[in-house]
Amino acid sequence: MEATQLLDRHFAGVSLRELAELDGVRSPETMRQRLVEAKRSHITEMAGRLMVARRNQEVLWLLVPGTSGADLHAGLQYIDWLLRELEEVTFRCRVHFKTKPDGVAIGLEEYIDAEEADRA
Repeated sequence: MEATQLLDRHFAGVSLRELAELDGVRSPETMRQRLVEAKRSHITEMAGRLMVARRNQEVLWLLVPGTSGADLHAGLQYIDWLLRELEEVTFRCRVHFKTKPDGVAIGLEEYIDAEEADRA
């Protein structure tokens, strides 16, 4: 199972045991380790994309599919997790929101307040 699929299923509420069974992995602990690595890799990628967006004075837009139900819930759980993880690695974000016919667009913009910029 690809890292993206693993994360998608995790945020959709699939348990480690179920993920392991779906992927033919013998133990949930092995799947937990793969999930930790997938999350770490994803945060590194998203932090890089956020830095590029800031350098280009752009907002990084992510589409959360669905307008209600499980897809929307899983997508918003992912956004919540992403913001908390980015903050742990010193990225603070302004969040922008746009409704779309096929879901919700969430824009992330790295935020550095004036006091922090002066200290840097």
